[in-house]
Amino acid sequence: MEFCFAKRMEQLKPGIFQQLAQRKKQLEQQGKAVCDLSVGTPDFAPPAHVMEAVSRAA
Repeated sequence: MEFCFAKRMEQLKPGIFQQLAQRKKQLEQQGKAVCDLSVGTPDFAPPAHVMEAVSRAA
């Protein structure tokens, strides 16, 4: 079975998250460390002073 996209699909541009994912991949391939915050949960613990500021603000 062959699928064909509608012509209006050509109007869509790459989204910002797709562009960021591509850039992240490029940087990682260069051996650079990249912290991915795109899903809202970082893969590292925040510094104590940040947690203190959040606590005071709340």
